[in-house]
Amino acid sequence: MPDRAPIACFEEQARRHPRRIAVRAADGALSYGELDTLAGGFAAAAAAAGLRPGERVGLRLTRGARLAVAVLGCAKAGLPYVPLDPAYPSERTALVADRAALALTVGDEDFDGLAVRLPAAVPAVRPPTPGVAYVIFTSGSTGVPKGVPVTVASLSALFAATDRLFDFGPDDVWALMHSHNFDFSVWEMWGAWRSGGELAVPDQPTLRSPDRTAQWLADAAVTVLNQVPTVFGYLVQALAERSSALPAVRHLVFGGEELSVPAVRRWRALGHRAAVTNMYGITESTVHATFRRLAPDELPPDHPTPIGRPLPGLAHRVVDDALRPVRAGHGGQLLLSGGQVLTGYLWDEERSAERLVRLPDTGEQRWYATGDLVVEEAGELHYLGRADRQVQLRGYRIELGEVEAALLRTGAVHAATVSVASTPRGDRQLVAHVVPAAPATTADLRRAVAALLPEHMVPSRFVQVEELAVTASGKLDRSPTAAHRPLP
Repeated sequence: MPDRAPIACFEEQARRHPRRIAVRAADGALSYGELDTLAGGFAAAAAAAGLRPGERVGLRLTRGARLAVAVLGCAKAGLPYVPLDPAYPSERTALVADRAALALTVGDEDFDGLAVRLPAAVPAVRPPTPGVAYVIFTSGSTGVPKGVPVTVASLSALFAATDRLFDFGPDDVWALMHSHNFDFSVWEMWGAWRSGGELAVPDQPTLRSPDRTAQWLADAAVTVLNQVPTVFGYLVQALAERSSALPAVRHLVFGGEELSVPAVRRWRALGHRAAVTNMYGITESTVHATFRRLAPDELPPDHPTPIGRPLPGLAHRVVDDALRPVRAGHGGQLLLSGGQVLTGYLWDEERSAERLVRLPDTGEQRWYATGDLVVEEAGELHYLGRADRQVQLRGYRIELGEVEAALLRTGAVHAATVSVASTPRGDRQLVAHVVPAAPATTADLRRAVAALLPEHMVPSRFVQVEELAVTASGKLDRSPTAAHRPLP
């Protein structure tokens, strides 16, 4: 169903297969027919509450069937939803709610079972945003979250492109592994419902435990598993410790971070034969922008990570700081253009003008400047890292991502993050937080990475921890104040 809005695809599945399970969660399992009826009730309640199409609705909902009802109900009513995960800090949630100018916020308390009882909407303080499916707020360099409105047309374009690359179908069970504050969840929810599959939803305590997650994935017979590489590393470790596997998984899709080749190697060593796909994307390009399927026996280099080619319908350029094309084989910033790319940030003309640029040879066509560095070789893109993760120490320019990749390549660590810290004397040095693969001394770690990197790129300090901290979106927390779990 490549050219239809996702909600239309869901409704067709509900008409054709009303008894097939659409969502299974701790708070209930719903068939397509039941979910369609409840979502229709949500849309009717929204209209009765005074909401007009295009007005934004905050979803402050825990993981489960209620979230499914609300997301589909908003789609039926033409209401852009703004995710407000209760697990996120309340201060940030309040800031997002204010900047989104919500007409209504829906919480678990607004449901009677799985049927909704909506309060009256507040008078609009900002105009409606018609045609928008959802608005996700991402971190801003100024510390103020920026709103990314993703249109129904952009969402349709995403699936029109990926339908050609995957064979998802009604027998698939998709796991909702990510918070609805993270757009990976959009791919998981609509990927299941468009194709008539089942969306299986683990609760939050399960997701906090790799061992419990592994058992839940096996029990739910999940066939489509989407993972951020850092979290995947912990899952694979749990599977290895249990000497178990997930034979039902037939598609393993990565996104959100650079691929962890050691984790893929360990996954395959457990006997998994799932198709492994690495996808690069950002919220501004509607979840995924590139596609790279790994051959069954392929293990690409740790760095630079191959992210493949842009999805059909997306154009790309690799440019220097002056937006001039770079020569093949040279690194530069990735620009994207096409139906999946945002047309502007929510009520932020200055930021929109900064990131949406025009090139001399493409007229009025606008390109999104991703801030991600890539190199293109033989028609394939390789990810080098964020432009803002490049640091300069002692006269050398250093990509922190390259140091992290080298640490993983040693085989001495399962996971690593590298940052810059100041010493008591005021000097700046590289500090590596690592999860060791086996007991090791600092000298062992330094010796291993020194065999792969020049001296100026070898971290001055190594801090061994039991587990690296992740953000609420499941991405590796690289902030200086990240609370990595110490070794016992």
